[in-house]
Amino acid sequence: IAEEIREAVKNELGVTVSIGVSFNKIYAKLASEMKKPDAVTVITRENYIQKVYPLPVSELLYVGKNTEEVLFRRGIRTIGELANADSALLTRLFGKRGELLKINASGRNDEEVKSESEAIKSIGNSMTLPYDVSDGEQIRRIFYVLAESVTSRLRESGEGKCDTVHITLKDEFLREITRQKKVPPTALCEDVARAAYEIYRENFSQGQKAHMLGLAVSGFDRNVEQLALDTSGEREKYEKNLRAQDAVAAIRKKYGYDKVQRGIVLEDSALLNVDIEHRKD
Repeated sequence: IAEEIREAVKNELGVTVSIGVSFNKIYAKLASEMKKPDAVTVITRENYIQKVYPLPVSELLYVGKNTEEVLFRRGIRTIGELANADSALLTRLFGKRGELLKINASGRNDEEVKSESEAIKSIGNSMTLPYDVSDGEQIRRIFYVLAESVTSRLRESGEGKCDTVHITLKDEFLREITRQKKVPPTALCEDVARAAYEIYRENFSQGQKAHMLGLAVSGFDRNVEQLALDTSGEREKYEKNLRAQDAVAAIRKKYGYDKVQRGIVLEDSALLNVDIEHRKD
């Protein structure tokens, strides 16, 4: 089939293409880069160790320059060395993405190829309020509650970081208004909540009443490295916060949502047990 596609494109369009064929999409992508400009490369379960493992780690999908530098400092220079690296070390270096890198390197990524129409476009939640709210600090607290739910679902989805935050406000007359803004790529609650409140302050007048508030994120990077996030303390701080939020999510899942709360939410007792993620609005 790959040869037929290659020939058809060449004959009908006059364009050469290189195609990769393999037993998983990561290796298929890798194979497509191995012979250019006009070839079909096949990586099988029988030959992948010989063909893939000696390649530089930078050839693997989702390994950008920053990730490569971190791996190099640990003596991991080839895809084979990454496939055989210690899982605990990779998790310490990259969080959840570390285990995914190891899975991809070793050819164990069995995710199906999704069409663009099947891919998740956005993740969001909304909350109809028991009474119309106009106080800015109360609005900010509600956005934190919504952001905890949305970012928790984002991390579970495996879609990586988002770069756009959307808010929806339904006023006392049930008129619905939606606004959005770009943000540095993130999957952290505080980043999303802060952006949501900034959108609110920039687009709605003081005293604007809210009958319903909604929060959503989009623009997922699918775990592709963002070069703007450097390898210095910023990355380390981000990964530390990400691990902390995953730990909180695990505690809540096991012992109940109310067992761990943010200080800002404690300011309003009515929000303490509002588990937006698992409630139907």
